[in-house]
Amino acid sequence: MRKKILTLLLVGLCASFIILSGVVIYFRSAMQDDLFRLGENFGETTSEYVWTQTREQTMEAVEQLTVARAAQTDSEMEKIKEDAELVSRAMTRIISNPNDYMPRDFTPLISKEIEPNVPFILFSEDIFYNRSRALDEEIALATNIEDVLIDIHISYVPNNNSCYVASQNGYFICVDTIVEGENISEPYDARQRTWYKNAQQTDKVTFSQIYLDENGDKSITCAAPYYNGNEFAGVVGIGCDITTWYDLLVKTVLNEGRTCFILNKEGNVILSSEDDSFFTVTVEGNDLTKSPNEKIADLAKKMTAGKTGVDEIYSDSELVYISYAPMETTGWSLGILTPSSEVVEVADNTQDYFLKQFKILRGEIENEYSRLSIIGAIFLLITLALLVTASNRLTKKFIKPIDELTGGVKEISAGNLEKKLYIKTNDELETLAENFNIMTDELKRQMTNLTRVTAEKERIATELDVATRIQVSMLPKNFSVDERVDLFATMKAAKEVGGDLYDFYKLDDDHLFITIADVSGKGVPAALFMVAAITNLRNYISALKSPDDLKIAIENTNDRLCTNNDGELFVTAFSGVLDLTTGKFIYVNAGHNPPLICRNGKNFEELPMELNFVLGGWEDWQYVQQEIQLEAGDTIFFYTDGVTEAANSAGKLYSVERLQEFLNEREKTSSAKKILEDIQESLQNFSVDAEQSDDITMIAVKFEGRK
Repeated sequence: MRKKILTLLLVGLCASFIILSGVVIYFRSAMQDDLFRLGENFGETTSEYVWTQTREQTMEAVEQLTVARAAQTDSEMEKIKEDAELVSRAMTRIISNPNDYMPRDFTPLISKEIEPNVPFILFSEDIFYNRSRALDEEIALATNIEDVLIDIHISYVPNNNSCYVASQNGYFICVDTIVEGENISEPYDARQRTWYKNAQQTDKVTFSQIYLDENGDKSITCAAPYYNGNEFAGVVGIGCDITTWYDLLVKTVLNEGRTCFILNKEGNVILSSEDDSFFTVTVEGNDLTKSPNEKIADLAKKMTAGKTGVDEIYSDSELVYISYAPMETTGWSLGILTPSSEVVEVADNTQDYFLKQFKILRGEIENEYSRLSIIGAIFLLITLALLVTASNRLTKKFIKPIDELTGGVKEISAGNLEKKLYIKTNDELETLAENFNIMTDELKRQMTNLTRVTAEKERIATELDVATRIQVSMLPKNFSVDERVDLFATMKAAKEVGGDLYDFYKLDDDHLFITIADVSGKGVPAALFMVAAITNLRNYISALKSPDDLKIAIENTNDRLCTNNDGELFVTAFSGVLDLTTGKFIYVNAGHNPPLICRNGKNFEELPMELNFVLGGWEDWQYVQQEIQLEAGDTIFFYTDGVTEAANSAGKLYSVERLQEFLNEREKTSSAKKILEDIQESLQNFSVDAEQSDDITMIAVKFEGRK
């Protein structure tokens, strides 16, 4: 290898020297004129290319600036939309859940004059002089929204705004900045407003057209429907003065030497910094899509279609570049006019600078060419002399550590991990040898760790398997408890062990105890708490003197679980006792999902439920006991939240509504086992590509009555 390297170096260097010398001598004079001529052509061609590229880059920068300005402006509208949606959700929650809110006295909100930043109420003509007691109760509940309206209102200060709620029943709750001192002794019907009708008809958040408010400022209203349950109940709205943010946009654009305008979805100019041009706002409406100027009409059609770009247009006999970008929230489009001189001037300056630098570079290259030719020849001669004298020793020294490294690597690859490489060259070969030594040590450690980790995983897997079998063994498997009831239950844990439980057994010949529960959390801690819950519940149930004392057993179980509950775990549970002779069903719900009941073959509905706290959450809690009367053929379906909160790959939940709809669409006379099998199949089809995130436990009980 040493001879080969030496020979290759000598031959290569000599050949390079001979060729380079010949080329320099032969072509120097001939190429000098050609190089000059080619340089001139190259400079002209390149300068034109630079001019074109600079112009295109400037136009692209103008386009990106317009996109940024449109996004900045659109973000203001997006905030209004998000706030309207927030008020809509809050109002829906208040109206749909009357038991969760205290009614407020709305009398102080009604005054002779409207005060800024203070809530007030107006009434439509049909209820202005005659309101029912039920409507007053609804208004007292609805005024809980005033806190949300004030918070939203304050977030827009000092800009003019108003936040309001308009009910389909005729009342109007508002917090306003722009209206002050107005008399409200006359009726006011918001249901006749365009923004109200648009939100009701479209059933979604909508923006109104720009209008002049009471102070003559340009404003816009964002409206969103709200609901009582699933029924339309009214519209919330946020009216904002857009003059402030638009003036800020115009000021920024004018400082940059440009002008701007905004088109709405119909092609009308609604805002403009132009006073006298194609893009001026007019009283009768300036629809650019119908402009006699074909290029402007074509531009307007692109803008109303939501496109982004830059067009060249003659405005008042002057060529301008109009960049445009959509504003997604409102469907508007922003246009910015840039004088052509700004774009051309940048391109001309860049071209002139390039040509000047090219001329300078050409002279420097010619001088450097001559100087380097002389230096190169001298350097090659010196290098050739030095290489001949030193190459033999250097080649030998270079090859020796490579040979040692090659032999050591072969020995290591054969399996000798005790082999060490000792190479001292103070270069990459030494580093490579050290890395091989580190690699062999790491291989030995990895092999040891792999053996230990494999054993540990096998031990944990064995223990989890045992825990799973123990947990499953605690759940009853014999579902043939009595011929007077058809019962079936399943439990599918999200991990190896779970936190759900179900239990059922006969207290005597005529009473069947049923319970289903869900421990907070998952995995081993939840399973252990589940064992404690089911054990204590069984003990206190077995000690009952009468099935009618079910709440006593639940309260004792709760107190016991609260004792030494350092992990702060809790369990939601539903427990009941069914009289197999009479059909009387006594039950206590401790914060669990309400079961669904089907009576007389009709639709499944939620079982009437009183509010109770979870087990293990609060000591000495007094639980409410309820009862219903079952008839032959009635079916009750119990479940944990792992059913309704099962998610698909898009993150959408299965939900109580989907469960209830599924149960009502299927055959209601099928067996308890068939009900659970059908639901499990529905869950699998819904979340086919998603991992199970919670334990899924279900019980179906069909009361057959006396045989």
